[in-house]
Amino acid sequence: MRLIHASSLLLSEFIGDQIPEYVILSHTWGSEELSLQDFQGGKGTDRTGFAKIKHCCTQALKDGFEWAWVDTCCIDKTNNAELSEAINSMYQWYRNSSICYAYLEDVPDTPDSSDISSAFARSRWFLRGWTLQELMAPPIVEFYNSNWVEIGTKSSLRNDISAITGISIVALWGDSMSSYSVAEKMSWASMRTTTRVEDKAYCLMGLFGINMPLLYGEGNAAFRRLQEEILKVEDDTTIFAWTALYDSPGYFAQSPADFGDFRGRPDLLPSKGNRGHLTNSTEDIPPPTITNRGLKVTLMMRRADRGSNRTCLAILYWVGTFSESDSAWEGGPASPDGLSAVCIYMEQHQFDKTSFVRVYPETVRVVPTNKHHTFRWTHLYLSKGLSQQSRLRATELGSVEFSITGTTISPDIEGVYPLDNWRLDTTPTLFAHQSGSSAAQAGAILVKGRSMGYFLIFFGMRDRAPWCRVERIPESVGLSEFGTNQVVVRIMSNGRIREDAGDRHTERGAIQVAAAIKRAPTSPDGRIRHRLHVTFEPSMP
Repeated sequence: MRLIHASSLLLSEFIGDQIPEYVILSHTWGSEELSLQDFQGGKGTDRTGFAKIKHCCTQALKDGFEWAWVDTCCIDKTNNAELSEAINSMYQWYRNSSICYAYLEDVPDTPDSSDISSAFARSRWFLRGWTLQELMAPPIVEFYNSNWVEIGTKSSLRNDISAITGISIVALWGDSMSSYSVAEKMSWASMRTTTRVEDKAYCLMGLFGINMPLLYGEGNAAFRRLQEEILKVEDDTTIFAWTALYDSPGYFAQSPADFGDFRGRPDLLPSKGNRGHLTNSTEDIPPPTITNRGLKVTLMMRRADRGSNRTCLAILYWVGTFSESDSAWEGGPASPDGLSAVCIYMEQHQFDKTSFVRVYPETVRVVPTNKHHTFRWTHLYLSKGLSQQSRLRATELGSVEFSITGTTISPDIEGVYPLDNWRLDTTPTLFAHQSGSSAAQAGAILVKGRSMGYFLIFFGMRDRAPWCRVERIPESVGLSEFGTNQVVVRIMSNGRIREDAGDRHTERGAIQVAAAIKRAPTSPDGRIRHRLHVTFEPSMP
């Protein structure tokens, strides 16, 4: 461990029992930080990063300490082995410090305490991933404003910090991290961000007592690896109780943000020290293990009241009295014994009765335990691949916003398919079925303007890409006899869908009709959207 001598500002290295008492700095990085090489070479003494180091050492001397540690200049970040060792050791370094100075450079030095309180709550320090362990690990944390004037301590400000972070006061007091469920600790990080995507996982290793190698460049795989390591040491099924609007590839969450429902909500979690369904069972249940077939786990299951006949509910753990209106948490009142079962939806594989996949990841279900007799213990494998539902959703049209323009021609919408999902408002929108049927992958709109005749605009999805096509429809198909919309339905029902046009197509004749379909931004509720635009113009002579 490399430490700064607070008086001379020289670096020294210590190993094991030789490490002296030291103070440690917690801060958010800026653009003028000093590296180890800068600090040793005497460079950058005019930067704000150097001023931070100097003020930290000055405060250490005031408090009677001779040594200080600052992450910017005490780690050789050009040495991958040293960087990996430092990040794996960092939680313990903060834990073993005599005092942690939390420097909040965006909190001004002002005599108005209300302004300080407001700026304190808005500080970037509470939104960074790495500062979570820097808050939780040290026994003593002192907060300083931009001018290094003390604001208070973790103890004196515990009520404010709890309200800001969603972390319970008992946990802030220094209660053992092993007392808290995986989901609760993940929720503490759900609102925090990191510059590099891998650091979403690496900054949480100490909180879970995990050591693993750093592989910058692996992206979201780092967070999956973290969860795999947690499962090796924690028999805690709350790790599977995440919710997300996207289709997650498997049984693990993609980010700490997926545990945001638990932030400040102890009623959604098992009581402290009571994690997983095992506490309510006399069965000898093996812990979850990862195999080449997926996650091998034993859960209580029953058929669900939604989805296909292969959709099931699986109990993850038990909670006390439940009262929740959040749409992500479905459920009613608790059973008379005051307990409810927290469940997720899974779908059984069509040909392998022991294999399941997570479905409806946006939802967690709560079931009163007076109905738990319908559940049965099941040994299963939870696949890490996409469910059939997820694969279909990944390729579906979602909603298609339709628009028509023409300089001299005013075409009208005469018929649509699917009929039951058509909505006309400021922007005509065709909502494709969400069930994953073939109808969800194709639609049609019949348009006509004055004497130009009828045109059918086909559109759909193929190989994850949208396509569209324009075809002239002659009167001989029975438009007048059957009605325009009935003809559209009859054409589509007979499978007349030609997908050889790509995402642009033009039908020429006396009238030139051009169609184009493009992917649009995902809706706020996470649904896929496309835009289909059609233009009608007289053909050039």
